[in-house]
Amino acid sequence: MKKLLAGVITASCIFGTVAPTMSVHAETFESSVYQQAETLTYDEVHAFTVSRGEDEAQISPRAYRFHLDTPSKIDISTSNDLNAYPRLMNANQKQFTDGISNTTYTNYVNAGDYYIVYKFSLGERQSTTYNFKVSATPIGVTYPIDQSDNTDDDKATAHVIDPNSTIVGNVYEFDRKDWYMINIPSTGTFSYTFRSDSEAGGFPSSDIVFYEENGRQIYNINNKKLNAGKLYICAELTSYRSTPGSSYTFTTSFTPDPQKQTPKPTTTTKPASTTTSNKKKISIPKAVLKKVKRARNKKSMTAKIKFIKGLTGYEYAYSTKKNFKGAKIIRTPKTTVTMKKLNRRKKYYVRVRCYKKIGNKYYFGKYSNVKKA
Repeated sequence: MKKLLAGVITASCIFGTVAPTMSVHAETFESSVYQQAETLTYDEVHAFTVSRGEDEAQISPRAYRFHLDTPSKIDISTSNDLNAYPRLMNANQKQFTDGISNTTYTNYVNAGDYYIVYKFSLGERQSTTYNFKVSATPIGVTYPIDQSDNTDDDKATAHVIDPNSTIVGNVYEFDRKDWYMINIPSTGTFSYTFRSDSEAGGFPSSDIVFYEENGRQIYNINNKKLNAGKLYICAELTSYRSTPGSSYTFTTSFTPDPQKQTPKPTTTTKPASTTTSNKKKISIPKAVLKKVKRARNKKSMTAKIKFIKGLTGYEYAYSTKKNFKGAKIIRTPKTTVTMKKLNRRKKYYVRVRCYKKIGNKYYFGKYSNVKKA
């Protein structure tokens, strides 16, 4: 007996070769596409044949609807041989994903009603068969926001979260940053954990950075004493190489300091002795940027730094702005790095910092002097 999907959805199609990623963003479809949407069936292989008329180069979009009773991780794998490009849409027909044709795609959404809309291109073929399968995967935490409008892409529109939260998110080519804000209620100790679900070149594909309300970056914040105020968190895509995106999970924890009580006037007693455990401070040296040289065609530049022992690697940041707003990041153990695909008409600013990974935590040193080319 077939079971209609009433829980978490994972869509996977059965085919092979990866085709190029499309870059259509915020696409809309006729209302008839949604009205004719088919209901997905749980744990069943769906198969049908699409074909075109004599003058048709593309097939009409095909939609599937499903309902999620709980926050869900959605994985979509598509038949690339067919050139079928899925869009994940919410109940208001707002788009979460661009038309992708990678082997798999992952996103996280809250409970609710959703559509997967497939757009097809047959090329010179007259028809082909399309297959996909649906299965369920719960995630057990709340995904905080509807990212279809990318409304959390800067500090001004950061999503407010509780000081003690577990957040699951996703960053990819067209949504490279997610901003969050925590109101720290009083003086206390802040800590966090972070996990990137994918890597590129041996390094995490996503990372989080912490900022004060005035925009100043906070380093080595784990188990750090904070005063009352606003704490900003930016989850960002750090890889510019082999992965199109990365899901991430981070947990924040805040413990307020005990409130001081005014002692009552009593007889003098000898205060109890206290001992303080000495934690080993991790010191990361400041990077030394030796030189930055621009290529003759000005489309690339090479940065060289001084080698320092005992590090995991170096983080190179380069931007066309002096304040490094929107800077691109490269993390590597190499002391010589070439930045490509530059705008030949603009000057670039470069700075570097050292970092070291201990367990699952990253520790960063101060940035080097800035050089321009």
